[in-house]
Amino acid sequence: WKAYLKADEPDSNLTELYEGQILNPKYISVTEGKTTPPKHFTEDTILSAMEKAGAKDMPDEAERKGLGTPATRASIIEKLVSVGFVTRKKGQKTVNLIPDGIGASLITILPEELQSPLLTAEWEQQLLLIEKGEMKPDEFMLAIKNMVENLVKNYKVIDGAEVLFPSGRTVVGKCPRC
Repeated sequence: WKAYLKADEPDSNLTELYEGQILNPKYISVTEGKTTPPKHFTEDTILSAMEKAGAKDMPDEAERKGLGTPATRASIIEKLVSVGFVTRKKGQKTVNLIPDGIGASLITILPEELQSPLLTAEWEQQLLLIEKGEMKPDEFMLAIKNMVENLVKNYKVIDGAEVLFPSGRTVVGKCPRC
């Protein structure tokens, strides 16, 4: 609902609201409508999004911002299509990239840390330091190893995750190790 107050009334300044406060609106209306889902990515819009992903959170001295390099972004999209995470669907004027079930399922179970473009930015920054001789490659690899160990150790299985990745195989029993 929306409440409208006359501008010349003292109550029209709503900067200091508190719980239980009573407002005297002059007009109230309820508007009914429908929301529309966000538009699907096209190859152009996803390339642009990859270029800008996380850029505002990256350090100013970062050599590259976004996901991938301009040369690798298109191949990343092709890989997502070939693996089956995304399909191309022709619309009236554009070709949209639509997440397949397995792609949506992967995002559902993937830890937030791995979904963030900041992780890529941090790694790119560390690789730049290695290139300049300011960081040893072993340090970089050790940090990745530790991150993976922590992710595996602390991962909480999402309820219902087993239905997100159906194998299509007939279940014959429970694994004795599980």
